[in-house]
Amino acid sequence: MPFLHARKPLRVLVVDDDAIVNELVQTQLRNLRYEIAGSAFDGPTAVVLTQQLHPDVVVMDSQMLNPQTNKEERLAGLQAARLIQERCPTPVILLTAYESPELLQQASAVGVGAYLIKPVKSNDLDRAIAIAQARFGDLMEQHRLNAELAAYDYSVSHDLKNPVGLILTTANWLVEESPALSEAELRLCLHNIAKSAYRANLIVDSLLLLAQPGRITLKPLDMAEIVAHAQEGQALIIKDSHAEIITPTSWPVALGQAELVERIWDNYLSNAIKYGGKPPRVEFGATIQPHGQIRFWIRDNGYGLTPESQDRLFTAFERLPSGSVKGHGLGLSIARRIAEKLGGQVGVESQLGQGSTFWFTLPAAE
Repeated sequence: MPFLHARKPLRVLVVDDDAIVNELVQTQLRNLRYEIAGSAFDGPTAVVLTQQLHPDVVVMDSQMLNPQTNKEERLAGLQAARLIQERCPTPVILLTAYESPELLQQASAVGVGAYLIKPVKSNDLDRAIAIAQARFGDLMEQHRLNAELAAYDYSVSHDLKNPVGLILTTANWLVEESPALSEAELRLCLHNIAKSAYRANLIVDSLLLLAQPGRITLKPLDMAEIVAHAQEGQALIIKDSHAEIITPTSWPVALGQAELVERIWDNYLSNAIKYGGKPPRVEFGATIQPHGQIRFWIRDNGYGLTPESQDRLFTAFERLPSGSVKGHGLGLSIARRIAEKLGGQVGVESQLGQGSTFWFTLPAAE
């Protein structure tokens, strides 16, 4: 039986410029109870069809005719495999007429999961699909871990920048102006330094918690206090933008970890102000959900987002679509990681011209 066929047959795209071989491979796959998603006879068409049809696996010849030059290209399959992994990552099996260590090395480098020597045997084809899927899963997991590491590094530098910057600014000002400052002014400066240092320490603690393997111990949250802390952290940008902030008079009690939840609000609030209207209007809220969940949300008066933008928002290195605001696009992916770590989810509801509502869920306290 084909690999992972218990519920639904895997869909395979077959690519070979030899029509006889192409049809033979399709017949073998059908006999193994795979579904043929489509077929192609050259690399460029294979890339386009992979993006359009989203097959589970691509079985592709390594040497094919170039439709533009009408000449055989030895590495046509490798070039197509590389583009497939860049544009629409999919398990790829390479067919080759000969065994070559150089070809194997190049195939591995572009993300090919398995290769077969022609003529292809049905049992070998079935086994190669299983191997390609397993290796593809490992590759995607490695990409996910790399993205998480990049997001973690970004968190360390980005989240700590504001409190550490405030400490340095206040300390330098004290050095320069201390002889002329009153006792009350000195106390205020020291209070600001202590508050910023405390906030920096909380950020470090939350990042260490996020980096720990396994689940985190969940505790009842004082969401009013958490939201107030998030607003304090964004006090300068709130003041400069003349943002209107609206919060509920009471909050339902959820389970979580206060410092981590504050990171989510921090990011959502920052984005709501940066990408909101002029001036920004930001509303916080919460809605009781079925199955013991609470949805917490923040609504802005910005331009809104296209459906395509919404699908990519919570992926590392994807930024909100605005040319006027700089950023690395990691904040929302960090919010997603935190929510999932706490047993929740994230999402966005938006329409062009009507603003956006970013939300996350947490388990309700009993």
